Amino acid sequence: MFDEKFWLALAFFSFLAILIKYVFPSINKTLDNNARKIADDILQAKNMRESAQRLLEEAHIFHKHSIDQAQKILSDAVFEANKLQENAQKTLDEQIEKMSQTALNRIKSEEEIAIRQIKTHIVEQSIAEFSNLKFDEKIQSKIFENSVGKISKI
Repeated sequence: MFDEKFWLALAFFSFLAILIKYVFPSINKTLDNNARKIADDILQAKNMRESAQRLLEEAHIFHKHSIDQAQKILSDAVFEANKLQENAQKTLDEQIEKMSQTALNRIKSEEEIAIRQIKTHIVEQSIAEFSNLKFDEKIQSKIFENSVGKISKI
């Protein structure tokens, strides 16, 4: 009645039943765990990618802000340098003007002193020459009055 084929089929189906009941659930569980782990890894990678993208955007914003700050600092430095140069030029011009004015005043003063000395020398020489000459008193007083009039003009 039962031949080898029957027993072979019964053993095969029993083996399959045991596999389905005990082995497939653990295989299925392992595959589900692996699928969950892969899904978690994909989700974690996606979150890390989004985080990296945000960090990259923040870095770009920071870079742009840094460039703007550097340009502002540079323009402020140029402005300050120009302002300092203008102030230095103004101060230099004022000092040159003061020194020029001082030199002109000194030249004028020295010129006045020299003129006074020349006038004094001329008067002294004239008096010396006049005293050596012999004139009568009438001519002498007339020359003296004319000389006094001319000296007062000088």
